[in-house]
Amino acid sequence: MKYYFSFIAILLFISCREPLSFSSSNTYNIEEVLTAVNCEADCEEMADCEGIRANIIGTIDEANINAATNNFFMIDRFESQVDLEIRVDTMITAEVFSLISDKGGFNARITGLLQGEDGTGSNCEREIYMILDDLASLDIIE
Repeated sequence: MKYYFSFIAILLFISCREPLSFSSSNTYNIEEVLTAVNCEADCEEMADCEGIRANIIGTIDEANINAATNNFFMIDRFESQVDLEIRVDTMITAEVFSLISDKGGFNARITGLLQGEDGTGSNCEREIYMILDDLASLDIIE
């Protein structure tokens, strides 16, 4: 009986979640974006949030700043196990990485384009990442 009520509670939680409104000027934590109903999809499907510009806030992961592969990771400010890959457009790579190279551990706001790709594993789901294509869309909070 205990398991039955737990199952019902989980179903209610999942069904009551609201999609995020990325068209507004709201800024979201990384975990909010990655767990949003409109950012969830199975492999070979496109999530509803893909192709939409979003505002996020998080902490620059000092262990995952990689100019050679044009990407870095942001960690959720409140849940350190949740991160989002930021892929930097090659037109602004030099400027972005000179700006963030010594800013690991700092919070930042980024406005970028959400995209996804198929993940790996037996329970294949879309993995959401962000494309940073404008230097003005990166704001380091010191």
